[in-house]
Amino acid sequence: MPSGLTLGFTNVVMWADSSEACRHKLENYLARYKWKLLSVDRVELIDSEIDRGDEINRLMDEALQNPNAILLSTFHGYKPD
Repeated sequence: MPSGLTLGFTNVVMWADSSEACRHKLENYLARYKWKLLSVDRVELIDSEIDRGDEINRLMDEALQNPNAILLSTFHGYKPD
């Protein structure tokens, strides 16, 4: 990235039928931008009854309208130590 930040994290909302499918779809998506997925902290089923904050709630609503979407929240970048 132009800023020199080489690591980062974000929340992702997408449809997948397993953790493995989620990881595979995300790796392919990120590869289009020459980014590499280093790890996945956790994969959760969305419970629409739980308020996850404005940004994630909006992404969940968008995913309901487009099951093919891969939606990323705010990206937080940093430099390694």
